[in-house]
Amino acid sequence: MFHLNEEANRQFSRLAESGRIIRAYSGFLPDCRFRARHILRCEHLRELPGERFLPYRAEPHLTHQIWLWYRLNQKPDRLYLLFRGQFDFSISAMDADQMSGEVTDFLAFLLLEGNDYRQNIFRNKDSDSFWVRAVERKVKSLLA
Repeated sequence: MFHLNEEANRQFSRLAESGRIIRAYSGFLPDCRFRARHILRCEHLRELPGERFLPYRAEPHLTHQIWLWYRLNQKPDRLYLLFRGQFDFSISAMDADQMSGEVTDFLAFLLLEGNDYRQNIFRNKDSDSFWVRAVERKVKSLLA
């Protein structure tokens, strides 16, 4: 994870992938620079050789997990969960990792460009259903 002081001016952007991580984004959303920093991460749920721990609460029939967190600038040591969902992205002829990457890129787009969705960049009573519907909408478009 990044320290707030080191990333004070970092805009929300894609990070390098490694190991279990398929896609990762981190930084400040355009309207949130002085309020919070967001982290979006998609990881596969396959067991890795030499790995001591399995992914957090991985369900055996699901292939990928998407996490979305934020840190408020006033409490940079505290990480808030905005969304966590596990999905089966092996439902088409498309490679599951490729599909999960495209879905994660779409979620990053919503975070960056979704002015109509600004109420969903912080946790609220509709957060889970909003982000699940966003994933489902993108998957549906990829299967069409």
